[in-house]
Amino acid sequence: MFRFTTLTTVLLLVITSMTANAQDKQNKQKKPTAIGARLAENTIKRHAKAELTEEQVASIKKLAATVSPQINALRKKANLTPEQTKAVKAARAKAKADGVKGKEATAAVDAAGKYTEEQVKILAEVKQLNQKYFKDVQALLTDEQRKATRVRAANAKKPAQKK
Repeated sequence: MFRFTTLTTVLLLVITSMTANAQDKQNKQKKPTAIGARLAENTIKRHAKAELTEEQVASIKKLAATVSPQINALRKKANLTPEQTKAVKAARAKAKADGVKGKEATAAVDAAGKYTEEQVKILAEVKQLNQKYFKDVQALLTDEQRKATRVRAANAKKPAQKK
């Protein structure tokens, strides 16, 4: 009798732990985010030092919600292979580790991607949409907020280097 109750108890413990693990795995799966939510969150984080007003945050979310579906559709249309994605990610990480920035980093990443002509055109459209989005975000900020985040106005020129 003692063996039977012990065996039953052990089996119940195993079953409950298996169901608990299964439930944890379901809960850990990514929750779908609203369209543009991630873009808006990243933009708000980027401008955290600017102390954005609630109106500005709402405007940024609205802008992101309109631009994000267009960007996602273009990226799907580009149809990048998993190998291209991995190569681009690795090239971007290498450029960052080497301290390479700007056009040099972009050229290295593009070379690693080995894009087709069609993919190059589509990714150029994505770049234009991103630039337009960030110009619109900059238009929402005051001069003080731009200075606080060290983000130049979209039409501002680089300051001359001192000799």
